Amino acid sequence: MEPVVLIHCKDAIEANILKGVLDNAGIESFITGESSATIFPSNTGEPGDVQILVDEKDLERARELIKK
Repeated sequence: MEPVVLIHCKDAIEANILKGVLDNAGIESFITGESSATIFPSNTGEPGDVQILVDEKDLERARELIKK
C-alpha cells in the first residue's frame, strides 16, 4: 500500500464520518492526527491536522465518493 492524503478535515468527527463512507465502499483508509485534534480542536473553520489517507490506487474513486 502506498498511502496518500485524500483530505484534510477540520476535526475527528468529520474524518470519522468520511472514513465510514469509504469503508462502506470497500476502500481502506486511515486517519492521522485524530488525537491532537481532539486535544486542540480547530474552531476557526479552517482544516485541522486530521488527515484521511488512502491507497494511491483508490485515490480517484475515494475523491468521487466524498464529493457526494
